Amino acid sequence: MAPIDTLTLPKGTKIPNHIALILDGNRRWARSRGLHPWEGHKAGFFALKALAKSARTLGVHTFTVWGFSTENWDRPQQEIEKIMGLILRALKDMEKEIIKDQVRFVHLGRKDRLPENVLKKIQE
Repeated sequence: MAPIDTLTLPKGTKIPNHIALILDGNRRWARSRGLHPWEGHKAGFFALKALAKSARTLGVHTFTVWGFSTENWDRPQQEIEKIMGLILRALKDMEKEIIKDQVRFVHLGRKDRLPENVLKKIQE
């Protein structure tokens, strides 16, 4: 993804107020490259992080991410643990920036199946 400072938008481009993103295809991406599924999730994490930062820089007010559905709990335990680790890393990585930029972070959905460390970081 190109750095936001090099991005030129066509004249008259209207920046949306809200962008919603459904994470999909990370496992397929990894498998097509002979990688473990969680390596695809990791690549998706870095792409999502860059996209969220760019959206904020461009003035997008709300950025919604569908990150983990109930069907995802049927995946192998090792993959679930890797995904939860990435979620925890994302929350930790973004914490200072979220506070500095006064970003409001809201978790929507069930919390009862989340690991304690992830739930604690969400609540912080």
